[in-house]
Amino acid sequence: MSDRHQDSGTPANKAAGASRTAFEKLAREIALKDAKQDFEYLPHNSKLYFVEKGWKSFMIKDDPRVVEVLSLLEFREALEKARASVIFIPISAVITIEGIKRVCQRSGADTAVFKEVEET
Repeated sequence: MSDRHQDSGTPANKAAGASRTAFEKLAREIALKDAKQDFEYLPHNSKLYFVEKGWKSFMIKDDPRVVEVLSLLEFREALEKARASVIFIPISAVITIEGIKRVCQRSGADTAVFKEVEET
């Protein structure tokens, strides 16, 4: 019988998990705040934010409140179903700014759209 014990329920381990979650929340808030400095107005009070590919875009995309879309069809569906107040468009998506504006014009949604761009 081994003397080693692995109890993830100990107060020290719970505190480590809690601090990681707090760190992730803080990093996500920093990423969102930084991304919101570079934006363009869209129809119906929506905004298009540009976020450089990297840790900030990862933190935004990883947020459980964010819906990631890869096509204009998915983007339109996300707006129409009102399931998303925050939408993330990765750099790999084939979605142009003109397409985003067209879809937002037809939709009445007030949405924050984050579009991932290349690092400058």
